[in-house]
Amino acid sequence: MDLETRGVAGLHVWAGGEPIDDVTLAQWELQFARRALALLKELITEQEMKALLAPLMARSKKLFDEWIAASNGQLRSFAVDIEIDGLSAARFAAWFQANTGGAAMLAAHRAFFFSATAI
Repeated sequence: MDLETRGVAGLHVWAGGEPIDDVTLAQWELQFARRALALLKELITEQEMKALLAPLMARSKKLFDEWIAASNGQLRSFAVDIEIDGLSAARFAAWFQANTGGAAMLAAHRAFFFSATAI
């Protein structure tokens, strides 16, 4: 596999003697990152995770705010809504509160957190 298009000239990857393409390598990297996040969520509490990520989140917010301001209306903030047939946000939040006391963050998806405070 030649990763020159990704800026790493001369890098080649093989597994079991077979060359690995960019798409497969990217999928593996995503799987490993999800495993690492799942492990972190098992090892540290919601408060510890928030404290750990707070400086990064503040820096990201500042950067995004600057980009939005500089875009002259081309960029804007927005919310992402997820709809699940047969399950309302209120019903899920009630289940979440009943099962976690609202103090825990659960993996709504392997790569994301759901916190009752989000509703």
